[in-house]
Amino acid sequence: MSFSANPTNNRMQRIGDQIQRELAQLLIAKVNDLRLHDLSITAVRVSPDMANATIYVSVLDQKNLSDALVALKHASGFLRRELAHSLNLRVTPRLQFVYDESLLKADRLTRLINDITDDS
Repeated sequence: MSFSANPTNNRMQRIGDQIQRELAQLLIAKVNDLRLHDLSITAVRVSPDMANATIYVSVLDQKNLSDALVALKHASGFLRRELAHSLNLRVTPRLQFVYDESLLKADRLTRLINDITDDS
């Protein structure tokens, strides 16, 4: 039997995962904005005081990134209200949407590694 070193981190992770699932469903079912069609929610980080949630997103086409972020910012109040109804939390965090560059960085790193191995 193992015990977690920090139960607060586990709770924030569980809540972040739940927010991620709920937001994905909301974007599919209730937000009819074409700018969000190729958007993926890659992660959610919730602050320990539950006041803020940072939602990391990626898009298939980089040209649509700024439009998607504008659409998300515009829809954030609606999404927060919907989350308040579906989540059983005392406080519903404010939503901040940011671009997740990790996929882009991973792709760049993969190309660099492939270039090195091809030259060998």
